[in-house]
Amino acid sequence: MKNRTLRTCGIPILLFAFLQSCASAYHPIIPKKVKHSMYESDKVSKVDLAYKYNVLGEYGNKKYARRAKRGGYQIVACKITNNSADTLIMGKDLVFMNDDKRLIVSNDLCETKIVQQHPLGFLPYAAGSFFAIYLGGSLYKTSESKYYLNGKYFTNKFPLGAVISLPVMLGNMVVSNFSNKAFYDNMRFNDLNGKVILSNESLDGILVFKSKEQILLKTAVIK
Repeated sequence: MKNRTLRTCGIPILLFAFLQSCASAYHPIIPKKVKHSMYESDKVSKVDLAYKYNVLGEYGNKKYARRAKRGGYQIVACKITNNSADTLIMGKDLVFMNDDKRLIVSNDLCETKIVQQHPLGFLPYAAGSFFAIYLGGSLYKTSESKYYLNGKYFTNKFPLGAVISLPVMLGNMVVSNFSNKAFYDNMRFNDLNGKVILSNESLDGILVFKSKEQILLKTAVIK
């Protein structure tokens, strides 16, 4: 009875915990396809800014979004339109502002790699396989067969956990490594720093800066 209760209650709980802890694939942000929700227009410098917060989560990267928030980073999809007659260089001629203060656009995110899935965090799956070897046969058998030997009936039990835990661990480690690389490649490729915006052209990209709160953004031209 006790084992039956453990099977009934324990399996759904373990399955839920398993699904929540698995590595997730990274879905790249495509700035040109983002539907912006906030807009700012500088009539003096003739530069228009459209941007959107929470793009990581909207693209299905909830784990990366949570880690970015815990690290104090804001990851914003931006579209900048240069309506002036001059060519502008991001970070040199054109900067981001928060109120009247220049916003420090940080590349620490890619250097420290604080936002990532940790492959070593999946090592407990190996421990789970040993747990399944010793207890899985009696608690979580997936099949059994009976045979007769020397006047007695014996039962063979098959521990599923012992078979799947190690492959699952290795699979999660591989997925997390590939996802981390895809995330940082996506950030670097769409980094706005140093990008050139020609006259009457637009530039789409990703802005990364340190802030625990979402703030109103605007641009300014440095002469």
